[in-house]
Amino acid sequence: MLLLVGVVVLALTAYLVRLQVEAQLLQTNVRIGEWRSALAAAARQPAAPQAPASPDQQTLSTLHRIVYTQGDVNQIMRQLYALGTQHQLDLRQADFRQDLQGFGGLVQQQVTLPVQARYPQLKAFMLQALQQFPGLSIDQIVIQRENVAQDRPEVMLKLSIWVSPGTTAPAIKTTQSGRGS
Repeated sequence: MLLLVGVVVLALTAYLVRLQVEAQLLQTNVRIGEWRSALAAAARQPAAPQAPASPDQQTLSTLHRIVYTQGDVNQIMRQLYALGTQHQLDLRQADFRQDLQGFGGLVQQQVTLPVQARYPQLKAFMLQALQQFPGLSIDQIVIQRENVAQDRPEVMLKLSIWVSPGTTAPAIKTTQSGRGS
């Protein structure tokens, strides 16, 4: 009976942590959607040579200040792997894809990162990554567990590193590994 209560408490705790992560992801997605809308609106409006900057132009200007150059992507990935190790995540091979976005001329370097981690460490990693890299967004989190007792579920993180135009992405595929299981 005590074992059953322990399993129920563990499952409830995992569910609550998952809800917190999903709420933060939803907030991030809303922010990204607002940025995309603002950038799309700014791109559609003709530039007025002497007019003061509109809120959309100010947003676009802010975004251009926080994006990275293509040369920064490898360094950011090294730092993300180090951050993952610091938070006891098992980071595996990352796959990259470049997507040229129509708004504001920004390039989206999409990173798919398989991870195996406990919920608290995953949450801490994601929060610190977003704070440390303002030009990074978390686009999707998929969490899968084989059973309730599995304390380190399989996680698929889809991130975007926002890059300024003018540089092309090399064919990047890293095989760095984090901590072992």
